Amino acid sequence: MEWVRDESTWEHLLASKCAVLFVFVDWSIYAHRGLKFFEMVEQICVERLPEPLSFFACDASSIDTLPRDIENWIRREDAQGKLHLLPAIAVGNGSIVWTHRGHAVSFEMSMLHLGVDKLLEKSRQARSALNGA
Repeated sequence: MEWVRDESTWEHLLASKCAVLFVFVDWSIYAHRGLKFFEMVEQICVERLPEPLSFFACDASSIDTLPRDIENWIRREDAQGKLHLLPAIAVGNGSIVWTHRGHAVSFEMSMLHLGVDKLLEKSRQARSALNGA
């Protein structure tokens, strides 16, 4: 998993054919627990998927930790109306966004509510659906 802390890593996420972004905040127990599950799922995907997903995390704890590019991207993707990222992504639940070449294609409000098995299945589905894209 790569932490998005700079423009280079953000550009790598945007260029990825199929990526999963975990939105972390240091003040939320849900995000801390969700991050542990997210890391477990990443390892399972690496072991089991023929073409693993790219896993990323960003720290949205404050304006100082969230790169401006990510904030602007979340607002743009939300404004398209396909997925409702806001306000859910900003409340500290440990949200997950699946992306395809820089566009949000799926969203879950909370890693903990989704659980490891469902996240793994949803990740497999995302990889399969985008495999030919």
